[in-house]
Amino acid sequence: MERDEFLRKCSLVCLSGLSISFLLPGCSPAYYIPFVVEGNRVKVRKADFVEVKKEELLEHNWVLVKTERYEEPIYLRKLENNAYSAVLLHCQHKGCEVNPAADILHCPCHGSEYTITGKVIQGPSERDLQQFMVQADGDYLYIQL
Repeated sequence: MERDEFLRKCSLVCLSGLSISFLLPGCSPAYYIPFVVEGNRVKVRKADFVEVKKEELLEHNWVLVKTERYEEPIYLRKLENNAYSAVLLHCQHKGCEVNPAADILHCPCHGSEYTITGKVIQGPSERDLQQFMVQADGDYLYIQL
């Protein structure tokens, strides 16, 4: 294969991958939101599930909260009936950071998969992700650490 042909094929592969990533919801970039720590809980605004991007409103089903208490972020997910779930993205198998991907949470190290509420779907992990209690009022969510 000559250099020009190699570069064309590499460019095509890169552009294809980039194009496909915009079509897949699981490949969307992580969206970290601001928060306030109040004692042993984290306070976030419900309104922060909506992002303004290029004058468009994008509503997120999930957001990430990165506290100083944990190395990995907390995955905060909007569920049905105004309920919310919060889990630490720390795999219980070998301690790798778990990645949100569409409607599952996936560990890139050994392939463990979890539901959006942190329950094990597929091993090698045998333990669920650490869950946090979430309380809500009119405008805020409170994650109990």
